[in-house]
Amino acid sequence: MSSDTKLAKDGIDWFQRKAKGIEAGDIFSIPLPGGGYGFGRVMNTQDGARIAEFFRFWQEDDSFSDAISASGRLFSPIGIFLDDIAYRNRKRPWKVIAKNTSYYPDDLYEIPFLLEKGPGYDYGYFTLNERYERFGPVSQEDVDKGRVCSLLPQHPDMITEMVEELLTKLGIRQA
Repeated sequence: MSSDTKLAKDGIDWFQRKAKGIEAGDIFSIPLPGGGYGFGRVMNTQDGARIAEFFRFWQEDDSFSDAISASGRLFSPIGIFLDDIAYRNRKRPWKVIAKNTSYYPDDLYEIPFLLEKGPGYDYGYFTLNERYERFGPVSQEDVDKGRVCSLLPQHPDMITEMVEELLTKLGIRQA
């Protein structure tokens, strides 16, 4: 475990106070329907952009390991509901297992977010750095393969299914 990472305990912060909420750098576990756990990390909670990345990592328990973040991204970061993550005595399906106080995603403002354009749903993209600038176009292959992501919060069940499906497809989790 790196010196900047501390294990999280039952909604208590590192000064033994009740946690104030979810912050960038929080690594959380995702219980998978087929057994075991997938993992994600909150990348941003500011500016109305609540974004998380999900890792190419599976294990039978939800304990923290540096190997989680070292495994790389499973797919492009996406918008999430912070309420999906347990905190402040709220039981939720995802649980913070570690906090990294010095985490900052270097690519946060360059990540391409999907933008639908026009009645034919022609896809383009934008970045947080240029929120009102439309870039594009985005190919259907980029959309299908998750090379661009949605800033709109995704339902936790959909994310859980996608994590499990991709981990299994890549042979990281055994079916």
